[in-house]
Amino acid sequence: MNENSEKIDEFTLSREILNLIDSYKEAGGGKKNGSIESTIKVSQVLGPLAFFYERVRNALEYKGEHLIKRNAIERMLRRQIWERRSHDPKILADTLIKELIWARYVKNDSVPKRKLTLISKIIAKYLKIFAALSRTADNYNYTDLKDWLLGIFSCEIEEVLDSSYFYKEALNYAVFSWFKKNYEWLDGGLSQKEKETQIFIAVHRSLSKSDKAGIRYRLLKVYYPSWIEMKDEEFPVNLEKLINSYREIEKEITSPYQSKMYRFVQRQSAAFLVLREVIGDNPELAMDVINKPQKLEAKIKEVCSNKYSQIRRRVNRGILRSIIYIFLTKVLLAILIEAPYEIFFKDRFNVVPILINVMFPPFLMFLVGLSIRKPDEDNTQRIITIINSFVYSGSDSIKQEFSLVSNTGGGLIYRIFFVIYSLLFLLTFGGISLILFDLGFNIMSAGIFFVFISLVLLFAYRIRYTAGELSVRGEKESFMSHMITNLALPLLNLGSWLSQGLQKFNFLLLFMDFLIEAPLKNIIRVFEEWTSFIKEKREEVVEVPN
Repeated sequence: MNENSEKIDEFTLSREILNLIDSYKEAGGGKKNGSIESTIKVSQVLGPLAFFYERVRNALEYKGEHLIKRNAIERMLRRQIWERRSHDPKILADTLIKELIWARYVKNDSVPKRKLTLISKIIAKYLKIFAALSRTADNYNYTDLKDWLLGIFSCEIEEVLDSSYFYKEALNYAVFSWFKKNYEWLDGGLSQKEKETQIFIAVHRSLSKSDKAGIRYRLLKVYYPSWIEMKDEEFPVNLEKLINSYREIEKEITSPYQSKMYRFVQRQSAAFLVLREVIGDNPELAMDVINKPQKLEAKIKEVCSNKYSQIRRRVNRGILRSIIYIFLTKVLLAILIEAPYEIFFKDRFNVVPILINVMFPPFLMFLVGLSIRKPDEDNTQRIITIINSFVYSGSDSIKQEFSLVSNTGGGLIYRIFFVIYSLLFLLTFGGISLILFDLGFNIMSAGIFFVFISLVLLFAYRIRYTAGELSVRGEKESFMSHMITNLALPLLNLGSWLSQGLQKFNFLLLFMDFLIEAPLKNIIRVFEEWTSFIKEKREEVVEVPN
């Protein structure tokens, strides 16, 4: 590291930005070594069929777009381990990569064959761990721990396949260092290590949008430094260490402080998403940009303008995915349940409730999309201020103190608010129920309406949150929007509870994973091998004679 950093007015380049740029240059240099690697190429005659299946499968499970590939890897690993009793790591690795290419999660002819060896070693490691855990004393829930490890398993493989992981991690650690240097968490009850862990989790959630599996994988590498390069002799010795790490990591992830810390960090993360674009465009020229504050400011404004213009497309894509998800998994099931209920139990068929249940959720989602606005110039100026504080470090920097403890505490006023909220909950559901019954709804159709509307509101607010990820000021709320939020909050809570429950008990997904996907992928695999065989024989026939 060059300690004689170039001066910029009265400022000096911070250690965080210098480390970050060095990491980007190092990663870029590693890819430009001039060597030509042999890559994996597969036949894609039936590839479109696998691609179509994955699109339908993903529509039935509402996940962030950045998580789709990792979830697919976990699902494919789970199925392959279940259906292949031989558990040959090389065969599993080869099959996994082929399935990812067929489904277009990975480009054909882009994965170096050396990565096949790396992935087979990873698979062999986890298979040994699963086998060792199954033989130990039953002092923990083996099924839960295996599911926990499968998520980490998929993250480790995705890291091998996705070269952008290195850049994301470099930025995460730089921002984590910046937070520790610039902020002082005043609340007691946690050790300094626990506080740093909560900041670490919040930074990864904010910048990389990591889910629980991603956070667990990163924390496990911290708690268990030799995890990646684990030797065979470690398996029987360090299982207790693994189980202890599992318990400690879950304790940190479920900490009551995490949601508040995440919101605190997330308000700053928009600036670093912009900085990632500024440096990532050309790491080699990044130093020239940041060495000139005026040039950096112009680049930030350019990136912000481009990202603001993308918000509408992202919102429309999120709305479309949500509508498809609601329609396929909820509305069709509602028609199958509600219509028979009307006919067999009510001796009539009332089309109005069914039409409302089908049409109102997409219409509500459409209205929410229209209400989303892109950030303004003041937001861009705030982003510039945060980035400057990260890039340039002054000698008189003072830590900003903050607390996550609620001012309401747990006193009398908090109990009064809780009673008011409970009354609001009853008022919301009671008022809507009266309106529905006046429109001819019965108990079944009303219950389905509440399921639909609560899930749609939950997805709508998530889309608003995604659209506002570049906002560092938070959303301005008028009196009317404040009242709407108060009325919608009970439905949002119901939607959150239903969403979590449906993820655990989505029998349609289980049916597709094991009764449709397994035979489909096997058919594609056999056909691909047959195609390769025919191609080989054709080349033998048409070979030019000497």
